[in-house]
Amino acid sequence: PITSYLLSESRIALARQEIVDLRDTMAQIGFSANQKAKAQIEYGSSQSYGKLTVKINHLSASNYIQILPNLTPLTTYHYRIILWDKNAVKSVSKDFTFTTTDVLTTAQRHRAKPIGTTASAYGYYEYLPKSYPSAGPQKSPLLIFLHGSGENGNGTTDISKVQNAGIANMIKRNKWDQEYPFVVLSEQHDNALGSFCPKAQELHDFIQYAVSAYDIDPTRVYLTGLSCGAVGAWNYSGVYINSQIAAMVPIAGYGKSAFNRAGCDLGALPIWAFHGDADVNVNVTGTTSPINDLNNCSPAPIDSSMIIYPGVGHNSWSRTYDLSAGHDIYSWMLQYSNPNANQ
Repeated sequence: PITSYLLSESRIALARQEIVDLRDTMAQIGFSANQKAKAQIEYGSSQSYGKLTVKINHLSASNYIQILPNLTPLTTYHYRIILWDKNAVKSVSKDFTFTTTDVLTTAQRHRAKPIGTTASAYGYYEYLPKSYPSAGPQKSPLLIFLHGSGENGNGTTDISKVQNAGIANMIKRNKWDQEYPFVVLSEQHDNALGSFCPKAQELHDFIQYAVSAYDIDPTRVYLTGLSCGAVGAWNYSGVYINSQIAAMVPIAGYGKSAFNRAGCDLGALPIWAFHGDADVNVNVTGTTSPINDLNNCSPAPIDSSMIIYPGVGHNSWSRTYDLSAGHDIYSWMLQYSNPNANQ
């Protein structure tokens, strides 16, 4: 409910406060004041509080969302909102409470974000790890997962299709390791955008949105996709190379056009590509050709590698994403950061 609260000590009024998102280890508090103000939330497991959010130390806004991280499941917390007006007069709200949820499964952490519910032009699924947001200096890495053509949809009523394969499906089935630190965003591509697979500009814009909307490490953004999603990832890399991402894992994709466009400059992006040599949907040369071309470059690429599964058809992604084939793509990605990304 939207409620107005008169604060003590000054005429600033807290016009609204609400729980925007409540989980097992974090809460998002939304609130607004009747004038532009500096703001902070004090919180704890009792009315002694003891913890503070980062202070919003400017007078350019009157609507706020703040995250309370590293909470304990099934615990009641107290919080109060502190505002400072333009004259530095401090006002403190009354005490509010909430109770965190029980420990969430990965499926419960996977939430649809249809078009119109966020600032993104595209619908997507969001997975936030239990470590998000980080209370320390090391923020969460971001992993963008791109589905295949069978999961294309309109970003609203079709959005559940995103969970039909790959990483999004693993999360849905609680097969995703809760210890992975990644924020995972799975964008839904729409055929109505004029292409069967995602275009470079589409992915650039989605990554740009994600970096601004989530409390992640902009130097540790990773891109992976299967089939048409891998085609899209390759297309993206041919245009933007490593301007936004630190590494890429395309599976059963087609990268010839990416190398033809970027040439040896593509070697600035670490790439670990996967394919089955019996793939009749996307020929294996879609992977072997660009990786071989990259490895013939001088200077040599940072890391351009491939795994070709003998006798495997188009679905070379299941064994790759669940690590049953023995290739730890997640640790491989996390070894790379890109300090020049998203500048």
